[in-house]
Amino acid sequence: MKLLDFLLEQERTGVSADTIRSAAWEKFGAKVAVLNIDSVGFSRTTKSHGIVHFLTRMAKARQCMSTILQGADAIRFGYHADNCIAYFATPRLAVDAAIALQRGILDSGLTLNESEKYGLCAGIGFGDLLYSETLDGYFGDEMNLASRLGEDVAERDEILLTQSAYDALEINPIWAFDTRALDASGVQMSYYALQQ
Repeated sequence: MKLLDFLLEQERTGVSADTIRSAAWEKFGAKVAVLNIDSVGFSRTTKSHGIVHFLTRMAKARQCMSTILQGADAIRFGYHADNCIAYFATPRLAVDAAIALQRGILDSGLTLNESEKYGLCAGIGFGDLLYSETLDGYFGDEMNLASRLGEDVAERDEILLTQSAYDALEINPIWAFDTRALDASGVQMSYYALQQ
């Protein structure tokens, strides 16, 4: 049974909200790292060169990213518009994949236009998430935070981690991080930027 069908069925039986919550987490819950990759310059390039131009570039970027992710121990990955969302067993695997994706796109020589290279930015979260086969992805706080960091906060070539992803990260001794703060929907949160 799929997550949303399960939730509707549980609600119809009249059990308590706590019972539904516990049963959903037991049946569909998993601890995973989520990597949200966003393309840089989508709106600007579409406005200056048209949507067909950008989509052609995006299709080439997807080919490159898919090849990298297939060799990166991703649990699964998929694309939504100019975003790529991938799931991993650990934050370390997600960070390694984000670095490999950024390097792969750079090495491919793919450009947005005559003067700007195609670029990626990333947000990474880690924690308990609910898997929905119907909606083809995971849901939960760390998914939301990773998406916020990857889509709204990160700049070109940045890799940003939530507090939970950073806390669970097996640190590579050559990595360094800056601590930053963000007001996310009225909640103050710390996040970490990988220095590259």
